[in-house]
Amino acid sequence: MIVGVLPLLLLTTSSLKSTEFKTNGILYLRNFFSPETFASVVHESQLLRRQLKKETVSLARNRLSVPIPPRSTLEGIFVNDDIGQRLSKITGRDIVASSDFPAELRVYQPGAMMDWHVDESIYEVPQIELVYTVDNNSDSVTQWRLPDGTILEERTEPNSLLLVQAQGPMHQVTQLRRGHRAIIKAVFAESFVPSSEFHRLASSAQRKKTKSAGRKGSKKKYGRK
Repeated sequence: MIVGVLPLLLLTTSSLKSTEFKTNGILYLRNFFSPETFASVVHESQLLRRQLKKETVSLARNRLSVPIPPRSTLEGIFVNDDIGQRLSKITGRDIVASSDFPAELRVYQPGAMMDWHVDESIYEVPQIELVYTVDNNSDSVTQWRLPDGTILEERTEPNSLLLVQAQGPMHQVTQLRRGHRAIIKAVFAESFVPSSEFHRLASSAQRKKTKSAGRKGSKKKYGRK
């Protein structure tokens, strides 16, 4: 291989991803973590599933969720400076994890779905929402509408990541008839000035935190304010 070709290819790929995200406000990435990290995510998520509760205030129907415990192995994988830097390169925005909205494990089971919607902006500068698929043996697909009206869909694979910008594309999760789909949801942003919808949306997140044993409202060192 010619010296310098691989770094150039990596740089070009990163640039293309950044352009795609800026254009469409959404980006699907396969094989996001190494096999070792992915195995850890699967193991830690399995341990957390016993704490899943049915959501009562959500656009999604029949979905289960649980906040990821602070300072846990699972939180450390998803909410850290390295991930923030990696996502910043992909999106072209200087983003870090939000400490206002904890990462969550969410599970779709038969009958669960999420209708077409646009993610509301919780900050004045719209946040980026991370949807990581832990496992998926369902018949459900995630669909989104591009600016030109084209509708794309993916049966999101395990170890894949979907990045969605708030106030961006319409998207939905079709109803499951069989199987299940487990995801981890996290919020990243470059500015933490609250939007007009912040307090309404944060109150729902706070109720979930209160139900999770040992959750405190402390700020994390990587969550800028």
